[in-house]
Formats: sequence, C-alpha cells, structure tokens
Amino acid sequence: MDLPPPLAFFMTLPEFSNPFIAMAYIFVHGGWFFILLALLACLWSLWVFEIGEHYEHTHFNYILLAINVPKRTEQTVKSVENVFSSLMGLHVSINWYESHIEGRQQENFSCEIASHGGFIQFYMRVPVKTRDVFEAAVFAQYPDAEIHEAEDYTKKYPLYFPNDEWDCWGTELVMKQDDCWPVKTYPYFEDKLSGTFKDPLAQLYEIMAMLQPGEELWVQYPIKPVDQGPWQEKCQRLALKMIGVTDFDKDKEANPILNLLNLLGRLGHIIVHSALHGVHPPSVEAARKGPDKPRSQMINLSPREKELVTAIELKSGKLGYKSKIRILYVAKKELAPKNRKKVVTGIMGVYRQFNAHDMNTFGLGKHTFVRAYYYFVQYRLNRRKRILMRAYKARSNSRGDKNTIFGVDELATIWHFPMEDVSAPLLRKSEVKRGEPPATLPLPEYEPQVSKKVPAPEPGIPDNLPFA
Repeated sequence: MDLPPPLAFFMTLPEFSNPFIAMAYIFVHGGWFFILLALLACLWSLWVFEIGEHYEHTHFNYILLAINVPKRTEQTVKSVENVFSSLMGLHVSINWYESHIEGRQQENFSCEIASHGGFIQFYMRVPVKTRDVFEAAVFAQYPDAEIHEAEDYTKKYPLYFPNDEWDCWGTELVMKQDDCWPVKTYPYFEDKLSGTFKDPLAQLYEIMAMLQPGEELWVQYPIKPVDQGPWQEKCQRLALKMIGVTDFDKDKEANPILNLLNLLGRLGHIIVHSALHGVHPPSVEAARKGPDKPRSQMINLSPREKELVTAIELKSGKLGYKSKIRILYVAKKELAPKNRKKVVTGIMGVYRQFNAHDMNTFGLGKHTFVRAYYYFVQYRLNRRKRILMRAYKARSNSRGDKNTIFGVDELATIWHFPMEDVSAPLLRKSEVKRGEPPATLPLPEYEPQVSKKVPAPEPGIPDNLPFA
C-alpha cells in the first residue's frame, strides 16, 4: 500500500544509535524547511514590532498633564468610571494591511500617581492632538478641577543601572487568571450599613506621603483602547458555559456555505447509519424527543457560583481597555536599603485588597519583578531595572509583561481621585473653587466706532515749530 510522502518518510527512517546523527539526517532530508518556517515567523514578528515602534515615534506626540481636584469634592469613583467610558471614543479601527505593512498603531494614554519626596501628584499623559478631549472628560465630572501642563518628572533619573547615585526597585502587576474574571471593584468597598465608601487607595496615599526627600514612588497605568467585540464575546461564552449552556452557537448567524456543508454531512451520516443499523442515529432520536433537561442550569448553581457568573456578565457588559499596573520606587543609594522594604510591603498590601481568590488576583510580572536568585544575580537585577525604567519613561503598553483587559469599573477602582475624607497631608489638591460668571451680570453698552480716514499731512515746514 502506498503511504503519503510524509508518513512514508518517517516509516522508512533508518535506525540511529546517536541522536545527533538522527537529527542531522532529518535536517538534511527536509527538516530544514520547518526550521526555515520558524525563522521566517520570528523575522515577521520582529518586522511588525519594529514598524509599529517607528510609526509611534514618528506620528505620535504626547503631553503630560497634572490634575488637581478640589479638597471638598462630592464626586465618587463612578465619576472616574464615566471619564474612562467617554474616552473610549479614541479607539480607531485598524485593518491587517495598516497594522502589518504600514505599522499603524492605536494611540494610548497613561494614568499615573507619583510621590516626589512625599508630595503626591496625579498625572495623565495624553496625545497632544486629543488634549481637549481628555480635559473635557475630566471637567465634565470635576468642574472645579485644575489641569495644567507639567514637565516629565522621569527625565532627571537614570535609565541605566548600576548608577553611582540612584537605585530602584519595581515590578508590573498582571492578572493571574483569564481576562474575563474580574477583580474586586468599588462596590465591594462600600459599607452596606452606613453606605460610606472605604477608599482602598487611602493606604497608598499614606505610604506616598511618608517618603523623604530623595525618594520617589511612581504608579503607572498604561491604557490602550481596544475593540470590544472579541473579549466581550469570550466572556459571554464563558458565563454561558458555567451555567451549562453548550448550544450558544446555534443562535449566531453562520456562513451559509458552512451551513450547507454541515447539513449535507449530517444527512450523509443519517443515511449511512440507517442503512447499517436500521434505525436513526441517537442524536436524531434525542432531537425528536426533545431535551431532557432545561437549556440553563442556573437554578442548580450554588449562591457563590451564581455570584461569579453575575460578575463575569457584568464585566462583559462594560467597556474595557488593555492595561496593567507598573510600579517603580527610585531612591538615593543611601536611602534605598533602609526604606525599600517598608515601601514594597506597603504597596503590595494595597493591591492585595483587590484580589478575589475565586475570581481574579494580581500577580508579579515574570519579566519585570526586580528579584533574582542563584546565578548572575547582579546582572539580572540591573537588567530588569533597565527594562522597567525604559518602559516607564516611554509609558509603553507593549514593553514588559503581558497586558490584560480591565473594565472601566476596574480601572476606576485602582486609579481615581481622592475622596473627601482622605487626609494625606501633602496630597496636591486645587485650592480655589472656580465658577462661571452669573448669566444676569450686566454688560456695558457697546457702540461700534467707525474709523475715520485721517488726512495725510501736507508737505512743507509745520507752522507750530518752536523757535530757539
């Protein structure tokens, strides 16, 4: 019997006692083709990355905005969620040719909280051409906020380590589970009895306020708008699967050609099975009798399982961004060994508040967490410091560890302006409450002045010259 060429090749391989000789034989007799394909795939990925970086450097121009909110603000975290929802209009559709040939990229932005020696400031780094969109989104929710252009505070710190003056520690926090599983959002931090909101970021502000001159603590959220369809559909399918629904594809409109081929295949299966066994296939008989159990098994789930399904469906019903959390602590070399441990312990405790162990949790980045053991320890530590500092300075959404999808409510929970009861002493807030002039303010009467043509002076000596 004649075998297909690939199968015939493996069936006729000679026996080798040395594995290296066997690998060389396979490489010479066609194995090089698969290695070439893998190499071409790597080169193509590198090409797409490089043209994307080039497009971003040549077409994008960003500005850093410092934001101060009033001390007495009645706005809640819901207001920041509305800000993120309104900014989804920045998303643009990019096709395959534009992304892989031209290198076109989606413009992103970043939200930041920085402590400069105990002085706390909120920042947003936004594209210059859409600055008005960001300011309008913030002013719509915080009319008394102050927004002004700021100098990039990362420029005066080194990019390469080791450094004679500065040392740093940092990491990126990413979600351990799938994007569909949410973390705790702001409704979890509301007291059900009193209705008051216990701000989970209050501890972060206190840690930042305790820093000394010569210490910096930065928290950055690089945010990129994405297409909502794919990830929302995946979450909806997961929720349906959890309640026992397996036929969720039946309601979707499929390709008519695929439907016809599927119908012909099922018809052929019924004919062959009926001819051989004299009865229809079991699937046809079951379809005639109807389903033995309801389509959804929601009623049989435990209360906690119902809560998990509800949380997934709530997340899939909101807008989402691709983002992560980037943390960097920079300090003088004489201060870093003494204060680093308490800063690291405190800030890790802040983000553990959002963990829900039966839903999703924040984990340390595998490629950015500044820690190394066993071999080349100092070299690997300095390399991770350089990676983290480079990514932070660039506000990059792609460098470092993987991104994940955050819903707008999750983003608002982990980055929002301080509430009224936050008492960090050096937290920057706007001092003056602004307001518009009253509509009934009288205006002076204005009469347009008609310009009269001044005659040109006559030539000659003027008559009113003084005499000596």
